[in-house]
Amino acid sequence: MVTTPIGNLQSNISPRGSSGGTRYLVEKQFPEPENLNEYYAIKKQPYAFDFFNVGELKSLPTYQKYAEYIDTFVRDEIYLKSLTDSFDTYHDIIGSLLSNLNLDKNTIGIVKMERLYKWIKGILLPRQKIDKRKKELLKKRNY
Repeated sequence: MVTTPIGNLQSNISPRGSSGGTRYLVEKQFPEPENLNEYYAIKKQPYAFDFFNVGELKSLPTYQKYAEYIDTFVRDEIYLKSLTDSFDTYHDIIGSLLSNLNLDKNTIGIVKMERLYKWIKGILLPRQKIDKRKKELLKKRNY
């Protein structure tokens, strides 16, 4: 197997025999993301799947929604609190939420994800309704 650099990518090229001669199989290995923004750009999926180790559920719409809600919440927290965009920050935020929900490391990832989604939904929906109501009131008062 020969490894050749292509920009920031590495390609593993290995010969693969076929009846008509030799074909080559090329596997591209993308660089590991260093922060959450790079992760979303490269992987095109919420980081919650990797965090909770439930990648096999990403094709199910319900769990896709859970993961997107959780990631949106964490990204908002990072932005609102001016925190560093890193995996450590993500782990710290989720870890503190899980400890507040009394979920320990022995709880399976699916249960953690479901309970965290329900908690975040309870926080975000009222916040969104309040913001919408504020805008309506300000509009009525011509502000």
